[in-house]
Amino acid sequence: MRHGRDALHTEAHGVAEDAIWDSRWSWDYSTETWKSSKLTADGNACTTCGDDLGEHQYNRGHRCQCIEDAYRIAFDAFVQERKDSTIETEWRFAKFPDRYERARFENFQKRDGTEVALATATEWAESFGRDRGNPGLLLVGPFGSGKTHLATAAARRALERTLVRPRFVSSAGLIRATKGGENLNHRPAENAIAAELLVLDDLGQAGRTDFDRELLYSIVSERYDDGAPIICTSNLPPDRLGDLLGGALASRLYEACKIAFLTATDYRRAGK
Repeated sequence: MRHGRDALHTEAHGVAEDAIWDSRWSWDYSTETWKSSKLTADGNACTTCGDDLGEHQYNRGHRCQCIEDAYRIAFDAFVQERKDSTIETEWRFAKFPDRYERARFENFQKRDGTEVALATATEWAESFGRDRGNPGLLLVGPFGSGKTHLATAAARRALERTLVRPRFVSSAGLIRATKGGENLNHRPAENAIAAELLVLDDLGQAGRTDFDRELLYSIVSERYDDGAPIICTSNLPPDRLGDLLGGALASRLYEACKIAFLTATDYRRAGK
């Protein structure tokens, strides 16, 4: 069942096709054939650019640039009109925890030790889809420093800009879901690998066994090989993350990600 962006684009394609239909084809009763709606003296051509539109075959004849431009304008206008509701639909499917569902850059608690990370996460999100050299973002800092808030805000901004589909998973939750039954369930890892934008939270809080480390490595490695974007948070500094999860995984993360450190203390304790 289509939802969110897929449903929007399907409907937009239909609307755009309807919008350009009259400028492409009409039925010529004298010859009982389809002809371009606007004929020139030279035959079945566009009167604006003169490009031959070819023969009508199930509404898939040649499109000149004039028709392509009109189609794109109609498509983009429809998407823009319904973009807000599509964003909210995709956000619900992203599975962010309730406590972070409304985390945005605008309501982030700015404290000493968060300035650089906030700027880095914002820049990453605003350039998402354009910077192929660093498709990922790694936020490192102690508990309660604001890592998950920034990760959520970055994913939300990327969704708002590009309609990319984010998916949130915690490393501990992923491992539990994989090993939770009598038999291993590979679906959670497969979903994480296939996500358009993966948010992997608390990397380093789980992964104490060889199986756990291999599971996390496979996800990061496959996304790295595919150039797929990832946002990770961790309370472990680079050297300890490498010690726990393996140098190969850490190396791939550092190469694929822009890294930002938070040094702020736990805001939960500070508020007590």
